[in-house]
Amino acid sequence: MPPPASLAASATWLALVGSLACVSPGQYTNRGDYESGSSGPEPAADKPLLSAHMIDYGRSGGPDDVMILVFADEVDPLGVVPEAFGVVRFDGQRVRPVEVRLGPADEGDENRSLMLIGEFGEPLAEPIAVHVLGNVFSEAGETFVGANLAIAALASADRLLAVQRLEPGEDRCPAAQQVLRTYWSDGLAGVGPSDLPTIELMLADGTARTPVDFDDQASREAEAEAEAEFGPADDNVLDLCVDVAVPVVRLRIAAGQFTDTQGHATAAAEVTLAAL
Repeated sequence: MPPPASLAASATWLALVGSLACVSPGQYTNRGDYESGSSGPEPAADKPLLSAHMIDYGRSGGPDDVMILVFADEVDPLGVVPEAFGVVRFDGQRVRPVEVRLGPADEGDENRSLMLIGEFGEPLAEPIAVHVLGNVFSEAGETFVGANLAIAALASADRLLAVQRLEPGEDRCPAAQQVLRTYWSDGLAGVGPSDLPTIELMLADGTARTPVDFDDQASREAEAEAEAEFGPADDNVLDLCVDVAVPVVRLRIAAGQFTDTQGHATAAAEVTLAAL
């Protein structure tokens, strides 16, 4: 809900939200801090933006507000520049981020997430939408140009967005027989061994299991450098190590099982995976 405002301001807010689904880069005008983008090619139907989530508002008047974007595929770092993105503020002004970086996931095979940093609003006047205006591509060469999404508010629950099957290896769940990589809309905080029994994995043979370990985040959390602005403990990618070969076909996590980096409880998650 928008904060208390005049009827005219409320009507403007509703009109902006209602028009988001049909926005294209050509509809952006020169109003605000960036020019209209080229219409360009449409993004592939299976390569959308999965999430846009505000995670921090910096000092008043400073360009240090932060949001996390999560894509459905790995992003080619070559297109990760501020000019490639536009943000619609609560007041309708269009602004560009001042910085874009890969993250908060911090490993070479976790490039689905980007952090946009800029002057996007404030808790009582949060930004409405984000738009990919420039040449942002997946690592496979498919375009993200034209992708747009409503922005989840700072107080919104961190959500499980996608689950990916990976092969175990020397650097990933080395003692496991299968790995499930989970992608979240915001970083998870304080994940540890006590959380393992609370994650329900249903197997293709009808039996249930829990992961035997977390890889990636939990094993590196204690090694996070205190001076790092975004360290391993702030990761939004968490790998689940499973000790049986029978494929996992459903994953379930109760609401509030984890917290995000701002202390908000995570939403309930239930994901069905295609059987192998």
